[in-house]
Amino acid sequence: MRRRTDPHHRRGHPQMIIRFGYGPIVPRAPRRPATELTTQKTQKTLQTLETRHA
Repeated sequence: MRRRTDPHHRRGHPQMIIRFGYGPIVPRAPRRPATELTTQKTQKTLQTLETRHA
């Protein structure tokens, strides 16, 4: 093991991660409908557009 006084000693964290193979197959995460993700401002804009086109 090299000491810190050695000029070739490196400090810090590893800069690369190597992955060998794949993990087990798991089910997909459930997704929420897009309507649950809209903001109040977006909902007001959609309502305005719906009334213009009605």
